[in-house]
This record gives sequence, structure tokens and C-alpha cells, in this order.
Amino acid sequence: MSKKGFDDPEKDRAKIKAQLEEWESRNYGSSVYWKPKENATSEIRIVPGKDGASFHCKAGKHFIRHDDMFEIFICSYETYGEKCPACEEFRRLKKAGDKKAASVYKPTVFGAFHIIDRAREENGVQLWEAPGATVWGVILRLYTGEPKKFNTLIDPVKGRNIFVTYNKDADPKSKYTILLDEVSPLGNDEQIALWIEETVPLVAEVLYPAIAYEDAEILTFGSPQDRAELHRELERKTRKEETDEGGGGEESGGKEDNPEITRLKKQLEKERLDKAVAEAKIAVLEKKSPEEEKIESAATARAEKENEEEKSQEDLEIEKLKEALAVANLKKKEAEAKADALRKLRDPKSKKDDVHTVEEIRAKISENK
Repeated sequence: MSKKGFDDPEKDRAKIKAQLEEWESRNYGSSVYWKPKENATSEIRIVPGKDGASFHCKAGKHFIRHDDMFEIFICSYETYGEKCPACEEFRRLKKAGDKKAASVYKPTVFGAFHIIDRAREENGVQLWEAPGATVWGVILRLYTGEPKKFNTLIDPVKGRNIFVTYNKDADPKSKYTILLDEVSPLGNDEQIALWIEETVPLVAEVLYPAIAYEDAEILTFGSPQDRAELHRELERKTRKEETDEGGGGEESGGKEDNPEITRLKKQLEKERLDKAVAEAKIAVLEKKSPEEEKIESAATARAEKENEEEKSQEDLEIEKLKEALAVANLKKKEAEAKADALRKLRDPKSKKDDVHTVEEIRAKISENK
């Protein structure tokens, strides 16, 4: 796996872009982008990447101030190490000693993290574009340097919460203070799995796509008319890419959908994505841990054993009842035989030699006398 978190950026670009769009479409009741509270301390936890993906990425942006507006675009030099006209102008003016003019072209460097705001965990995983030197660099030094006990900072079980204090009015180098909490888990097993599943690969090519050098030149030095025309061109290009990705979909003779149809389509797509997210969360929550599976298996085995024992007890009771019935039947037959013998003794018509009535016996005795 590459340092960027996956093997083939070109092959996986569309897949990761789809994951990002799906992630940004989720409605947690707040933005997926997180910002620290002003003049206060926030407690957060960095969420590790899914399937070994990186937990951060570095990027840069330019905020070029013109008379009519700010132009904001990705810095190719800080993000990709490639040529950037704004950075070239920044270095030229800085070398010439004109720091004030150079500051207009200075890139803003930041590092992106997936985080959980401990005060609002219901918002789910959010993206924090943390200042480069004062936060991103500090966190990476803690993660990779000394003392070694901080190297598990991002671990979901042995990691640590981070206290971020943001003083808005302080000196730029002192606006942020970073402190680490004691070792603690990110959450329980189900929550850890759910939050990691919610992350998307932090890949600059997807999160912060570069613009062409010529386009960056226009945004940096161009006239209002040139910049406006470039924005129109970029917007047309974006719409075309979205149409191509959607299957070419200009229906009804090539006419564009009216606004109401477009709105309904977006609403339908969002509902589908919400359903998919909900199903994924349910699947994660319903997934049993190995310990739960062992407990359930043991409970099932115990229940089966108890059923067998109950069945054996029932069989034993049945056998006892059968034996009792056999004894009762035998006694019944013996009683019937005795009753039959008594009837024969008392029956005058009986002529059997070995059976005599009392009168016959007395008569015989008299004859013998």
C-alpha cells in the first residue's frame, strides 16, 4: 500500500470521489467540516483511516485578494510539489525584500484529519482542516517522535483525546495550544467500527484536486473579466463531468431538466444515500463481536443440553408410568381371577370335583356318619 493509503490512485479515484460525495451528503445536523470553538478549549479524537488508509493529508490553498473579490484555489506546490504561479510570485517578492506584497501570495498550509468532537459525538465523523505548522505539524511530531508513549496517539484503543485551545485574537503562532489526555479507547467496539467505516481516504488528489498552471495564473494575476470567464469555463466543465458520470443523461431531446425536476432528483439521490448510510450503520451495530458470538454459542449449547435433559426426564417419567400401568393391569387380572373363583364356589350349578358348596360338604359328612 502506498503512503497515500491505496495502491492505484488513478484506478480508485472515481470510487473515492463517490465515497467523498456520499460522505458530504450526510445530514448530521451540522457541517461535515469542523472548526474549534473561538477562545475556548475543545476536546476531540482523531479517527484512524479505514483499511490502513492514512489518518491525515497535507494540502495548501491560496487566498489571493483582488480589488473585487478573493480568489481561492489549491496550491499545487504545497499539495503536490508542482509548479504554482502564486508561490513563484511569493518567493520572488520575498527575495526582493517586499514582505507586505509577498504576503498576498503566501500559501496557507493545513493538514486534514477525521475527528470526533467529544462534546457532539452525535455529529459523527467530521473533517478538520487544521493549521499546518501550529497544529498539523505538532500532532505529527507527537505521533512520530519522542517520547514514544505518544506514538499510539491515533490508535482506536490505546490512543488519546486531544484538547485544542483556540485563542482567536492571539499572535498567529500562539493561536493554538495542543494538550493530550490520558490513554483511552475511541469508543466501544461497535462505535469504533462505525466511526472508522464513516471515514473516506484522505487523499489530496480527491479532496483537493489541482488546477492547471495556466488557470492558476489567471486567478492570481488576471483581470476581473478574464477571471470571470475562467469561472464560467470551469463551471461548464464541472457540469459536463457530472453529466458524463451520470450516464450522459441529457434526456427529452437534449434539453436540460427544469429546476423543479433537478431539485427532486437531488432529493431522491440524497434519500437513497441516507438509506444506504442507515443500512450500513445498522449492519455494523448488528454485527456481533467474537465475545458475543461465544456467549450466544454457549447459551445455545446450554439450552440444547437442557432440552435433552428435559427430554430424558420426560422419557423416564413415561417409562415409570408404563411400569405402573403394567402392575395395575396385572393386579386387575389377579383380582378378576379371584372374583371368578369366588363366583364358581358360590354357583350351585358348578359340578367340578374340586369345587363344592358348603351344603354338599355337610351332606357328605352326614352320609359318612
